[in-house]
Amino acid sequence: MNHRHRSRAELTTLATLLVGAAVALDWSGLPWRLDNLVYDELLQLNTQPLDDDIVIIAIDDASLTALGRWPWPRRLHAEAITILGQSGAKAVGLDIILAEPDFQDPEGDDLLAASMRAYGRVVLPVLPEATAETSPLRETQPIPVLTSRAAALGHVDQEIEPDGIVRSAFLKGGVGAPRRPHFAIALQQIAETGSVGDTSTTPPRDFGAWVRGDRVGIPFAGPPGHFTRVSYIDMLSGKMAPDALRDRIVLIGVTATGLGHPVPTPQSGEQKNMPAVEVIANILAAERSDRFIGTLPASLGLPLSGAIAILPALLFPLLPTHRVLPVALALLALPLAVSALLLWQAGLWFGPMPALLVLAASYPLWSWRALRRLAASLARERSQAIATLKTLNEAVVVADDHGVVKYLNPAAEQLTKWDAKTAHGRPWQEVLDLIDERDGAPIRTLFRGKPGDQAVSDLPKYSYLTTRNGIARRVRGSIATMTSDATLNGTVLTFTDVTEERRLAQHIEYQATHDPLTGLPNRAVLQDRLRQALARAERDNTSVALLFADLDDFKRINDSLGHAAGDKLL
Repeated sequence: MNHRHRSRAELTTLATLLVGAAVALDWSGLPWRLDNLVYDELLQLNTQPLDDDIVIIAIDDASLTALGRWPWPRRLHAEAITILGQSGAKAVGLDIILAEPDFQDPEGDDLLAASMRAYGRVVLPVLPEATAETSPLRETQPIPVLTSRAAALGHVDQEIEPDGIVRSAFLKGGVGAPRRPHFAIALQQIAETGSVGDTSTTPPRDFGAWVRGDRVGIPFAGPPGHFTRVSYIDMLSGKMAPDALRDRIVLIGVTATGLGHPVPTPQSGEQKNMPAVEVIANILAAERSDRFIGTLPASLGLPLSGAIAILPALLFPLLPTHRVLPVALALLALPLAVSALLLWQAGLWFGPMPALLVLAASYPLWSWRALRRLAASLARERSQAIATLKTLNEAVVVADDHGVVKYLNPAAEQLTKWDAKTAHGRPWQEVLDLIDERDGAPIRTLFRGKPGDQAVSDLPKYSYLTTRNGIARRVRGSIATMTSDATLNGTVLTFTDVTEERRLAQHIEYQATHDPLTGLPNRAVLQDRLRQALARAERDNTSVALLFADLDDFKRINDSLGHAAGDKLL
C-alpha cells in the first residue's frame, strides 16, 4: 500500500512538473523563436491560390532603365493614373511617399492631383516618422494638394519582429489614437464602397506617440512574385492588354533592386526579401478573403498547452516499458498537429513549442524515474542476494570471465582461509588449490573446449582443496556460468566441505567389509574376491585354489575360558 501511494505521489509530481513547465514556458515567451520557425514552415505549406483581382504595377529595373533614375517626375504618375482610370481598375494604391513637392517639375504635382481627382479612387500612404531621435512622432502625409485629391489615406507602418522577419500588420494606427486604417484596408474599402468614412480626409497633424491597433498575422499567399506583376514601362507604353486591369485593384510600388524597403517574410525567408508593395498585396488579399491570422487567447492557449503536456503522465503508466518510447515520439507530433489544424482551419495561431519542449523532456523524466526505481529494485535484490550468500553453508566463489576472483562469501572464507578482500582480483587457481580425487592431478581448468564454449565442466564431483594455511580438505564442487547473448560473463563455483562426511563413509564401508575383532576381510569380501578369481580363471582357463583353516574345539575355549579368552586366541 505504501508503495502504491508513493507511485501515485510520483505520478502527481511528474504531472505537476510537466504542466507547470508548459505553462511557464508559454507564459515566459522563451520559445518564441522556435515557435516562429514552426509558424513560418506552416505558412509555406499552406500557400493560397492566386488572387487575380490584385495586380502590382512594378517600378522595376526595366522601368528604371527606360525612364531614368528614381524619383521620376510626378507627371509620369499622373499619366499612369489616367491610364489606370481609363482601363477600368476598381481602385489604385500609389505606394509612394509623396511628402515633398516636385521641385524639378512643380506642374507635375498639379497634373497628378488633377488625374487623381478625375479618377477619384486613388489611395495614398502616410508614415509615422520622427525628425530626430528625441522628437515625438509625426504623421508624414502627402503634400496638401495631393492629400486633398486622394480618395483615402492609409498608413504603411510596418513592424519587423526581433528576428528580422515581418509576420504581422496593424489594421489601424495613428498619432495619439489608432484612427487611420492600413493602406491595404483603405484600398479595399475604396474599391468596394468608394469611401472609408471620416478617415478619408486629412486628420490634424497630432504630435505624440504613434499608437497601433488591431494586430493580425499576415497569411502570406506565396513567395515574392506570387501576385500578377505588370512593368510600369509596359503600362505606360501600351504593351499591356486593354482589359488586363478591368475590375482589378491595382498597387503601384517599387520592386527594383536597391530601391524601396524589401523585408524578409515567412514566405521569402532571409535570403530573398519581399518588396513592401507585395506585403501590402498580401494584406489586401487577406482582407478580401477574411483570412487574417489571430492569436489563440491565453485563456485557451495555456490550458491547451497544459492538457497536451500532462498526457505523458496519464499514458506512460498504462503502457508496457517497450511501448513508452514510441508513444513519446508520437506525442511530439501532437502540438505541431494542433498548431497546423488551428492555423489552417480556424486562422488562429497556437505556439506549440512550450508543450513540445515539455513532451520532449517527459520521456527522459519518465526514464529517469523508471531507472531510479529499477536501480532501487536491483539494489534490494543485490542486498537480498548478498544476505542469502552470507547465510549459505556452502562456500561460494565468484570469478569474472577471465577467471579473476570477485567475491567470496563467509563460508568460502572459512573453507579456503582466504578473506574476501585479499582474494579479490587474484586468479581463481591461486585461491582454490584443487586436486582431483580420482587421479590426484591438479585442477587448472574449469571447462573443456574453448573459453567461449563452456558446455561441459572439468570440475570433478569430489576434490582435495588445500587451504591457505596448508590443510587439505575434501570438497564436493559444482560450477555454473553467467552468460549474456552466449558470451561468458563470469563463473560461480560452490563447494561443500565433505571431509568428515567422506571419512565417516569410508569408516562405515570398512566396518561393512572387515571383521571388527581381527581387522581381516570378512565373508562378504571373501565372496567378492572368490567371484573375481573364478571369473578370471574361467577367462584365462586356469584354476583357483582355496585354503581353508579351521580351529578345532574352539567352542570349548569360549565355553570353558570365556569369550574374552576366545577373542584373545583369535
